[in-house]
This record gives sequence, C-alpha cells and structure tokens, in this order.
Amino acid sequence: MSYGFSMGFAQAKDLSEAMNLALEYVGMRMEPKRVTEELKRNIYYVPTIRARYACNKNVPYSQRNMQLENLADMADRYWVKNLVSYRFLYWEKQRLLGIVIVKYICRLSRLSISMMSHTTRTFWTSI
Repeated sequence: MSYGFSMGFAQAKDLSEAMNLALEYVGMRMEPKRVTEELKRNIYYVPTIRARYACNKNVPYSQRNMQLENLADMADRYWVKNLVSYRFLYWEKQRLLGIVIVKYICRLSRLSISMMSHTTRTFWTSI
C-alpha cells in the first residue's frame, strides 16, 4: 500500500495574510462552475456509484435495509464534504502558507511538491 499527497505553497508575512490567501483560494474554488466541473471529474468515485449500490424504492419500506441506506447516504455526504474541503498549514517562522492539494488544482503558487511513500521505498518529486 502507498500513500501520497501534494502541497502548494505561498509566502505570507503573517497569519492574517495567510488567512486572507486561504479565503481567497477557497472562494475561487467554490464558484458554482468550478464545483460542477470538480463533481463531473470525480463522479465515478462517489461511494454508492463505485459500489453500484442503488436503493430500490419499489421494495416496501418495511422490507428495506434502512441501516444500509443510511450508511450509503452518509458515505456519499462524507465524500462530497471531503471533495470541497481544503487543508491549510501556516509556518509562522518561515512565513509560509501550505495547502494540501490535488496537483492539477494548485494555483496558490508556482511551487508544488508531491510526496509518495511506497512500502519498499520512498519517492520525493518536486515540480
């Protein structure tokens, strides 16, 4: 099993500037057109779509597995929440704002770094 993530960086002279940069970035990503594109690009990864789960509304309510339906609903809601959530880090000493990103959406700065860990060895790639 391997784990990986990418980070984008921007200079910020203080926490206030870092927060403003983060708010600006999130505001840009939350435009309806962009959210729609993001959903279209990732629709295959919706848990109920990947699992090919569909609630059969023709089955009488008393015979349906409500626990499974609730679990499916919760998984989909959690997936959407994570799709539109952003994680920022601010290093005060270095005056550096970082965002954990998917590589293709990083427009926070010119520098992004990808890190991936494999079970046999570790790879570090800088872009």
